[in-house]
Amino acid sequence: MKVKISKDNFVGSPRYALIDPILDLLLANGNQLATTFRWGSNPTGYFAILKYPIDFDLIEKNFELPLSIALSRQYGEVDYGQGTVIIRTE
Repeated sequence: MKVKISKDNFVGSPRYALIDPILDLLLANGNQLATTFRWGSNPTGYFAILKYPIDFDLIEKNFELPLSIALSRQYGEVDYGQGTVIIRTE
């Protein structure tokens, strides 16, 4: 059964909280952070950087994603809010 990700479940939380479960899944299945921090920030938003390619099939098998979360295989990114929160590889 897929877990439905909904921003309604994260009201009052930082913007990255919505895709944090995706990051948890990737880390639990062998990926690693490429930085000493989990979430970084810059003027445009938040980012998490992974060492290894993102397993998009794993994400699709485990989550029902809202339209606001884009799986960008071309760029190797999970993008929420048109670049305001991104999981990508180094």
